[in-house]
Amino acid sequence: MNKSLKFILLTFILFFAGFLVFLQVIKPRIGNIVAAWVDEQVDARISYRDIDISVFRSFPSVSISLDDLVVSEKNAAEPDTLAALKRFSVVFNPVSLVLGRLDVEAFVADQPRLNIERDSTGVLNWDVFVRKDAPDTSAGAPGAFELNLSRLVLRSADVVYHDNVSGIRIELNGWDHELSGRFRVQETVLNTGNSIESFSFTAGDMTWLSNVALEFDADIEADLENKNFILRKNRLKLNELGVVLD
Repeated sequence: MNKSLKFILLTFILFFAGFLVFLQVIKPRIGNIVAAWVDEQVDARISYRDIDISVFRSFPSVSISLDDLVVSEKNAAEPDTLAALKRFSVVFNPVSLVLGRLDVEAFVADQPRLNIERDSTGVLNWDVFVRKDAPDTSAGAPGAFELNLSRLVLRSADVVYHDNVSGIRIELNGWDHELSGRFRVQETVLNTGNSIESFSFTAGDMTWLSNVALEFDADIEADLENKNFILRKNRLKLNELGVVLD
């Protein structure tokens, strides 16, 4: 190995080691930044046990994970738990931050437990997001920041939706979901895959589906600006019954 190659290799090793040390030093500060940002976005109580930063799971991207994340009502005397996640991870390209945007390769939620309920007055318990005036995100606008997302993943999710107005109740258990596409553009093809161990649907006093195994895969042509969606290649399976939707 010649001297030039040894110098380059040594420089890379020292740079990488320094980067790892830097991540560990700023780890507590990132936790505070995340907590402050979330507090600005939602009117809810957010707690988590630990925060982890890794460059090995998805190198050269960076992964930030929150363990035992819990979202609960903020101002209620006896707050209900809106969501509980074993781990929530964001995988992103750190170089994109220098370019004034955030390229997120994936949002990953492991074992999320979601409770969604609309009360008899029509109020949704998940109406906790702070409403703000839409910022000017046009090119060259001061403070404009672009968020690009490529993939959304749920693993072993349990979801309960109960609408006290219509009497509809939906329960999903063991839901594995993956959605990918070029969300940064106006028109894209969304690829979605879903596998649910147990799916139940009740409307009023009638149960339409009870503990049904469900699978749904589809390519969806999406006009994200005008909210138009067209089902292309798709497959729906309820237990052993296969259906194609048009």
